[in-house]
Amino acid sequence: MSDSRVYPHDPIEEIQPDVFMVSGEIKMNALMTITRNMATESVAYWSASAAASAG
Repeated sequence: MSDSRVYPHDPIEEIQPDVFMVSGEIKMNALMTITRNMATESVAYWSASAAASAG
């Protein structure tokens, strides 16, 4: 089973031309929080609300 939830994150930041980075946290339980830093050469993201409004 795939987990495709979007967790809260900072704004997407372009750190070099066509290189983007975003940071975020996931609270696993009352005692553990995982910090994540993600980067990619291009930004392609899917928004369920945008797709629904596009019809």
